[in-house]
Amino acid sequence: MSHWAGSRIRRALFVDDQPEVARTLSKLLRRTGIQISFCTNGDDALRRLQESTYDIVLLDLHMPPGNWGGLRFLERLQETGLHANVLVLSGQGGQAETIKAIRLGARDFVIKDDAMEQLVPRVEAALEADAIDRIAYATDNLAAPLAAGFARLTHQREPLPQLRAGLLLAENAIRFSGIVALALSQNVLTSDQLQQLSRPSMGTWEAVCRQALGAVDDAVARRWLTAASGLAPLISVRNELAHGGEVGQSWVAGRLAKTLECLDQFVLSMRSLPLAEVVVPTAAQFTGAAFETQMTVLSGSRSTYPVRSAPIPTALISGRVYIRVGEGGYACLWPLVIAEPDDAPGAWQYHLWDGIERNRDRSLRYLRSNGERFISSTLSQADLQSPGKV
Repeated sequence: MSHWAGSRIRRALFVDDQPEVARTLSKLLRRTGIQISFCTNGDDALRRLQESTYDIVLLDLHMPPGNWGGLRFLERLQETGLHANVLVLSGQGGQAETIKAIRLGARDFVIKDDAMEQLVPRVEAALEADAIDRIAYATDNLAAPLAAGFARLTHQREPLPQLRAGLLLAENAIRFSGIVALALSQNVLTSDQLQQLSRPSMGTWEAVCRQALGAVDDAVARRWLTAASGLAPLISVRNELAHGGEVGQSWVAGRLAKTLECLDQFVLSMRSLPLAEVVVPTAAQFTGAAFETQMTVLSGSRSTYPVRSAPIPTALISGRVYIRVGEGGYACLWPLVIAEPDDAPGAWQYHLWDGIERNRDRSLRYLRSNGERFISSTLSQADLQSPGKV
């Protein structure tokens, strides 16, 4: 399978200041099952993309604001860090602007005079190409706790192992998203929450994501949590596979298709947003205005991670894991996520919190990146309840 989109419903945003033209051309696409929304200028289109996710944007170049509002829209996309799969609608006299649009990130173009014949095949090709690109994006660019699972999934070739890998990935994606939600909300965990999370299930973490939507201010973070909640239909699939005994080929095929479609929608949503950055600071020097901080960036599925430096207004604790989402600053993930350097330069092992042991010390339990669980010898429930820790 070249991509995971399968038969899920695809959504398009048609941006054109001539509604009659847009609606005429949209009839061609509706026959293929694509759901279409409309707006008439680039500013409105940008607001739509900040609020929702689309599989493709059909963009007229010659429209408000100004004479070439479509080009301004593409420039604003780059400025804001948003991503869209853009197909440009161009007039015969706009060759220079079309070339500029491609340089600004548009995937392809269709000349309006040829749209009746070319629009549908060009849209289908753009959707196919973007679905393939999303797999590479997931393994190469997402935060490491997400990317590792996508990499493992791509290595599976048989349906049942694919299904197991996909469900494990979905569970870890919801878990990591829930952990990020707890960190961003910056609240000390209550006794009731600790009881609930002492032995958390996939459903428990999904509930954390939903409940945090009202407590997290950043719009990008809210869309991330909404995307994670979109994986909720896979909870029942996981439970069926875990407790339902032997399964047949048709059952596996159907559940695998559903799993891959949900994961594809999750990646589509994540790729549409500015990239979240998970880092481990290793050194810092105060320059008088900020802390010039050296940090390892835990992104992608790789054996060693890139290192960069950046001025940070407040000091970060070396060796702890932080995340930056949207326009916010760095939020500390410790002790929900811990990391330790490996032997090779730039190599780190990270572990996600997986509950609380029922021993005398109430030790914290963690999940390694390879799926193994272990009990911390130094961290306990008290660390979760310390103000400023999560």
